[in-house]
Amino acid sequence: MASRVLGRVKCRDSVSELNNNLKRIGSRHRIRATIQSPRIQIRALGRFEDGSEIRTSALLIEKEGDLEKAFKLCIEMDEADAPLTLLGIEDETLPGFTAWSALGLTLQTYLDKKGTKWRGQAYDTHIRQLNAFTGKVTAQKLMDWVEASNPKSADRVRRIGTLKKLMICAGIDIPNRWMERIKDETKFSIVTKAVNPRTLPTDAQIEAFVDSIPNRAWQCAFGFMAVYGLRPHEVFCISEEIDEQGLIEINSMKVCLGKEGWRYVQPRRLDWIKRWNLRNATLPRFNFKHEAKALGKRVTQQFARYRDQELAPHWRVNQRTYDIRHAYAAALHTEAKFKKKVSIDQAADWMGHSTKVHKDTYLRWLSKSSAKDAAHRLAEELA
Repeated sequence: MASRVLGRVKCRDSVSELNNNLKRIGSRHRIRATIQSPRIQIRALGRFEDGSEIRTSALLIEKEGDLEKAFKLCIEMDEADAPLTLLGIEDETLPGFTAWSALGLTLQTYLDKKGTKWRGQAYDTHIRQLNAFTGKVTAQKLMDWVEASNPKSADRVRRIGTLKKLMICAGIDIPNRWMERIKDETKFSIVTKAVNPRTLPTDAQIEAFVDSIPNRAWQCAFGFMAVYGLRPHEVFCISEEIDEQGLIEINSMKVCLGKEGWRYVQPRRLDWIKRWNLRNATLPRFNFKHEAKALGKRVTQQFARYRDQELAPHWRVNQRTYDIRHAYAAALHTEAKFKKKVSIDQAADWMGHSTKVHKDTYLRWLSKSSAKDAAHRLAEELA
């Protein structure tokens, strides 16, 4: 892992420069380098032919000359009818794993290091299943293993959880579109509690709260949550600077969280970016080894520390950090600049959850007129 981090640090400036050149010539592809994989990734500004937006190439971050090859690959992909055929990594053995038992051992070691109880649990069963596999160690076989489970069972949910852990500890690249489809098809889930809009803060209350935070780093953290509707732990997962249109990339995998992977998020209010100077943000320090729960707890503790009960008399009695995220969701479906332009699927993508979760959590409480508008939009999408 250390070598991957070093490799990313060394090539960050080069990647930025190459991407600026790709932008100047009008390329529809960009280069990405992450600490989760030794390979260079290619991002499509639209989507690849399989519906994904980011795919891993056969090129290596630390191999001299491969970044330049990635630049040329992006240009070639612009002209190709089937760009994915140029990646040269279809169903290739996962780097560093010549046997399934090695992959199982990697997962076991990771769980032990995190202090996660796995013996006698689903992880134990899954490790034994992995050890029994034969043939090449490929991402496709892991995807097939997940799909072999009953989509209405708890086993499906647990296999998805194990796959996410493998994505972290083994640097496995899983297409985002496939993961979204699997989550949508999985019918076994905990019932999501709908949010009551009367408990949410107004924009004025959010501004008063963030303005009142004396610590610059934490003011930026809560500012990002307000502008982009982030989960508490995701303030530590911003992997790219705010672009000219105000978009940011959230990459939960970059801090070994095993959450929702990467996504791009639309800002709710551009004036808030300027208000809290988020383009020059300083964020709180964090422990790279901590998982989502621990990081989220830290944010929640700071929220409790800084909130002023008098600033938000209409928030729920026990104000919660998630109220800021919920307010973002409410705006997507009630504010005029969004509700006729942003589909339910798009809103769910920005928030990093499935369409089903989005509907269950937020669409129940829309006003009658807003609910009717949402229903019409959905009908148009399905027509």
